[in-house]
Amino acid sequence: MSLAERLVQEPQRENSGETAAERFDYQALWGIALLLKLHYTRADYALAFEFHDDLILLDCESEPTKIQFFQVKTKGRGGWSVLDLTRRKVSQADKQTLSASILGKMYNNYLVFPDHTESLNFVSNADCTFISQEGEEVCLKDCSEADVLKLFEKLQVEYPGAKHSDLALIKFIKARLDLNDSTGHLAGKVVQFIEEHIGDINYRPGHFLRLIATECRARSKYTLPIRSFSDLIRHKAITRRQFESWIDTVREQHCVPDWSKFQADLRLPAIEKRKVHAEWEKYRAAALDPSNAGIGVIRGRIREEIDKHDQADTDLELAPLLHQICEDIQDVATEHMTPFNLHKLKAMILYELQVLDSTRKIQTVDSQPAE
Repeated sequence: MSLAERLVQEPQRENSGETAAERFDYQALWGIALLLKLHYTRADYALAFEFHDDLILLDCESEPTKIQFFQVKTKGRGGWSVLDLTRRKVSQADKQTLSASILGKMYNNYLVFPDHTESLNFVSNADCTFISQEGEEVCLKDCSEADVLKLFEKLQVEYPGAKHSDLALIKFIKARLDLNDSTGHLAGKVVQFIEEHIGDINYRPGHFLRLIATECRARSKYTLPIRSFSDLIRHKAITRRQFESWIDTVREQHCVPDWSKFQADLRLPAIEKRKVHAEWEKYRAAALDPSNAGIGVIRGRIREEIDKHDQADTDLELAPLLHQICEDIQDVATEHMTPFNLHKLKAMILYELQVLDSTRKIQTVDSQPAE
């Protein structure tokens, strides 16, 4: 059975979508930092949220063969000891059953997927007190002989079939995000990422960060049944292809010219032009914000109308074309824009009219927008 089939058929250890809000925020932000890193190092990947573990990383979005598991935990003070990782609590229900330890939960993933597990990763902002090696990533087998023995003995009590060599799969990753300012730290990483992939542009990294965070949250909180691998990829994972499309959106915004480049062709009454210009500046800054689904619907309809005119090689000048499209979609805009603002609608149309790709054709709408 392939890894794709097993991922869907194997029951999950815990219900997804139940992560505490404060822990999820850090977990999601670390996941975003991982996505930025993966985009430098992986030609293909799929990162899934709250599915079999806090995060799982597949080596391919279509036919994966390897999987990495990530358990993300935070601490406000102190570090993680051997006891912390191996402690098992007594069940409140029967006062006899012992829960799985952190180490045991991680090891259980390997038992479920023994032929495909590449690594089992414990991620935290706090240090492991028994690890003396420097570096962002340390394998537990490389700790002191005494501590390795303690870890293995505890693991064998929980899983008698565990082998000493299995510790080579288990790693500690130090999360380089400050617990008290993780968003600010990550925003700096986003700025660096955008500059390296697109160049020095006048852009607010918060919009891109909010876009990714919204998508991560949607996938983490998706709780409907996953019946196929395509369901898993669509509803729970972010792939390299999807991430690249978001980068393209930033590139697209960067390609939109300044108002001064086309305003002379926009023959509108002076007061109306001033109001549309004001809405243009607001919308251009917020075009990447995914939080308003209604605006997304309107934007899709605008692009459909522009595409019709593009294919028909219309000879309308800018102002008449603006008014025509505005009339054609006003009903949809009135339904989905609250409150409706005609000048904002015109600014949105102008924005889409200016977004041209290298072939000078209007860019098409994503055929599979995120839910």
